[in-house]
Amino acid sequence: MPNIKKPPDRPEEITLRFYQGNSLDMILFETSAIKAIRHLSQPLAIVRTHNALRSFSLLKGDHHGTVSRDLIETTYSAYGYCTDSQHSMIAFKGEHPENIDGRYFLGNGYRSYSPRLGRFESSDVESPFGIGGLNSYMFAVGDPVNRTDPSGRGSGVPISPPLVFKGRIQLIKGLRVYKVDSDKVPTGSIITVVAHGNGAGKLGKKYGPYYFAEKLYRELKRSNVPINTHPTHLLSCRGANTSILNKIPAAQEWANLTGQPAISYRGEVVAARTKIPRSAKESFEGFINVFTHENFKPVTFYPDGVSMTETRNAIRNS
Repeated sequence: MPNIKKPPDRPEEITLRFYQGNSLDMILFETSAIKAIRHLSQPLAIVRTHNALRSFSLLKGDHHGTVSRDLIETTYSAYGYCTDSQHSMIAFKGEHPENIDGRYFLGNGYRSYSPRLGRFESSDVESPFGIGGLNSYMFAVGDPVNRTDPSGRGSGVPISPPLVFKGRIQLIKGLRVYKVDSDKVPTGSIITVVAHGNGAGKLGKKYGPYYFAEKLYRELKRSNVPINTHPTHLLSCRGANTSILNKIPAAQEWANLTGQPAISYRGEVVAARTKIPRSAKESFEGFINVFTHENFKPVTFYPDGVSMTETRNAIRNS
């Protein structure tokens, strides 16, 4: 469903905005259109169409997605303010600025961010005891150089390059399972299972159902996933947590069942959606971004609880 509005500087004209996920894809005016060309989250070019005439502009940007050169070079402050009167369709952090004052409506219009002020113009709903804490108007947790906030909800997730893989993704019990090449493990590859964890020893889909490690282990074995010969990366919140009802973390049970190391997390970890074709049967390129909250701790578990170490490097290529 497009976002329909009348620009303040052209009140007689209706503008249609089309999105792919949280990213602006195209702006359609009555006699012209502007479209963004992206690879993953990185903007590459702008296509402008006016009265059947088409022109292209290549974009130069950084790993944040901030465009520093379109037709002219653009300089930003740390919080995204620039003095140019003409804004590109894609600018700071890969987002679309409004032509009138350069503010950004993040999260598909959830909250407006003012780079001139370096803050949001309304508070986040989780404050004061949630995301933003006492400063409910803060952008990117006060660290705009290393963080971004595409949702507009004050999450301030750390910026990390996407982990790109090529191969088959299997959907097992609604969970995404794939194998990624990695020089960090002796086997040369690691099995990744993207799931939600309830902190009580169960893994599953966001809104359920959840399964104990043993049941999920049987399902992956039945689907011929080589979990007994490869380490597993359980990309799941609270997969390394214990609870009153479950003294052994789900990742420890998984390591005991497979006889291989298992990596999971204490606390919360956020992963962007992986592109999956309808059939999920043929090879293709996909990607995943691993964003983390401040309290996450990746932990490696070994079979039979021999040892347990916190690690950050081992998950970079998994």
